[in-house]
Amino acid sequence: MILPVALICALLASPIAPRTPRAVTLRFAVEQVLARNERGLIAGARADAADARLEKARSFFWPDLTLSGVYSHQLFEADSSGSTNALVRQFGGGREQSQDTLEARANLSATLFDFKAYPLLRQARRLRDAAALDAREARRLLAFEAASAYLSTRGALLVLRTSELREQVALTTIADAKARLDARLSSAHDLTRAELEVGTARSSLAVAKAGFDQSVIAFAALIDADPESLVFADAWPEGEGLVVPNSGVSSADVSAARTRRLDLAARRELVAAQSELSTEPMRRFVPTLRGDLSYRLSSEENFSGRNDDGSFTLTLAWPLFDGFERNADQAERLATLRELSLAATQQVRLVERDVSMALARSSGQAEVLKQAASTETLAERNFKETETLHREGLATAFELADATHRRFEAALARVRAEIDAAAACLQYNSALGLDPGGLDWSEP
Repeated sequence: MILPVALICALLASPIAPRTPRAVTLRFAVEQVLARNERGLIAGARADAADARLEKARSFFWPDLTLSGVYSHQLFEADSSGSTNALVRQFGGGREQSQDTLEARANLSATLFDFKAYPLLRQARRLRDAAALDAREARRLLAFEAASAYLSTRGALLVLRTSELREQVALTTIADAKARLDARLSSAHDLTRAELEVGTARSSLAVAKAGFDQSVIAFAALIDADPESLVFADAWPEGEGLVVPNSGVSSADVSAARTRRLDLAARRELVAAQSELSTEPMRRFVPTLRGDLSYRLSSEENFSGRNDDGSFTLTLAWPLFDGFERNADQAERLATLRELSLAATQQVRLVERDVSMALARSSGQAEVLKQAASTETLAERNFKETETLHREGLATAFELADATHRRFEAALARVRAEIDAAAACLQYNSALGLDPGGLDWSEP
């Protein structure tokens, strides 16, 4: 009893290993989500299942070999003519057989020709390729989801840092207001106004802190990481800035996007698979040829005096009439083929729209970011000038609070514009069929 208690005490007293901090970057977010998120692994499992179905379709062209052993016991002992021993003794003649018999049988069966099997094999191959493309597309979209979550968390962090700066400025202002009130250089209204600004700043800081904590938790859950081990830098990591396109959409861009987009490639494979399937019903009218080879080895001799025998059989089957079932199947599959073809045509046609809209958003957000940065610079200068005038008694506390609020709002607008511009670049890369970093995933 003493030993278990000692072990428990030792475990409780031992220091817990500290969590290793991880510097979070866009590349880290993408690599982590692709390696650990279950949705990417599920997509891979679906591709493996499609590959297994292809192997199952191929098994149709291989012969089937069956080995079996048979033990039989006759309730009544009989001779070779099928007579019981009593009848043999009465009429005479015949060869007695043992009541216990052992047999070994081997059967080899193969479909030598079946015209409808070939389109089914090609369909399975197309479906396998479509599933592989879907799996890669699912991982690509998962990478963009991780990148978006990363941008959202970084935006929440920048809002938090801006709110902290606002609180620091408000605390400095209230300290200055108290000093001026003690020196009888200002009224109590200035101190009240400064205290109001401190309360507003702390309220904004609490909201920003809660938003950042929630963003970190959601981001960590997406990439399967410990939230407390993630470290976000205040500044953008070097080499992580997304490039904003500055030119219009050309036909070459649209053509390249249609070639790179994995969802379009998967759609084409599905259309081709359905096309193969639609040719199968009418091929059922063609006769099928099957061969069977069997061999039997027994502990008892047969009528020819041998204890083994074998046979080979060829079967030609010609289904002349099936109640118009194949006609109905072909009509249904052709209708499904038209549906898939129209959906694929629409998806290809909308690529130009997606690229154009993403480019327009990127260009617009780049301009918004430029204006937001300019406004933040002006708001910063206005705050410093108002602060100087307030210290000299040439500006009221209301004017100083207003300048502080405008500075804070301008900083938040710049942060949001920065995140929105990065998100627009992600959308542009997604429309082009690239990954968040601008790499081409069209090649395996």
